[in-house]
Amino acid sequence: FTFQVIIDEKEFPQAEGKSKQEAKDAAAQLAFDILNSEHQEDGHANVSEVSSAGDYIGLVDSIAQMQNLSVNYEHFVSNTESSQR
Repeated sequence: FTFQVIIDEKEFPQAEGKSKQEAKDAAAQLAFDILNSEHQEDGHANVSEVSSAGDYIGLVDSIAQMQNLSVNYEHFVSNTESSQR
């Protein structure tokens, strides 16, 4: 399974997982890591302070909510997924 996080039209890298939930969480982790490094470069507070003990979907959702941004988790269907249906 493959997911990608999109926050206010900003696309983050796609991530894969063995289940939809695993792929979605992996995509959220990538987005969180990028957001965290961008905020550190800008001199802002570390966004990891919004800790949810590794719940990256919750972290990304919290960050977006604090900044009043929309979040979308885009599911990509690969050829292998569509052939398994």
